[in-house]
Amino acid sequence: MEDKLRRVAEKFDVEFWDFRINRAETTNVEVRMGEVKKVLSGVEETFSVRVISRGAWGFFAGAQPTKEVLKEAFRTAVRLAESSSVHLKRRVNLAEVRWERAYIVYRPKVDPRDVDIEEKIDIVKRMNTAIIEGGLIRNVSTSYSDGWMRTEIVNSEGTEVVQEIPRVLLQAN
Repeated sequence: MEDKLRRVAEKFDVEFWDFRINRAETTNVEVRMGEVKKVLSGVEETFSVRVISRGAWGFFAGAQPTKEVLKEAFRTAVRLAESSSVHLKRRVNLAEVRWERAYIVYRPKVDPRDVDIEEKIDIVKRMNTAIIEGGLIRNVSTSYSDGWMRTEIVNSEGTEVVQEIPRVLLQAN
């Protein structure tokens, strides 16, 4: 992915560029008063592009980062920066920092992607039932959400970072 992003960026004359691509694999389960109301699973990809051109920031964010979409996003961010630059009182200057290359993956004991959806539904239903049977709450909605988030960050100064972070949330309202 980094090579594709660099090839897109090299076509533009900018002082700095930064791509961030996010991919989220998610599952959501909701149970209200003992009845399953929602079960959703999916994958979403989003991205953002930041540039400095003529001393001004430009930004664009979108979904489905194909090469063509990234190229148009980069072009739009550059146009925004250049149109903003005429109004600058002071040009943007980045601080000198050390660039990073890292691949960071948090590995939980149990990967939520490996847990069957029926088990997730059962957990939420049992939680919902336990709250209702407690007798103090008459109306309850319980939900479970998990996600595996992968973020890739690449910039013109040499930074290349990939991080993968799982998230799990269980709640009652």
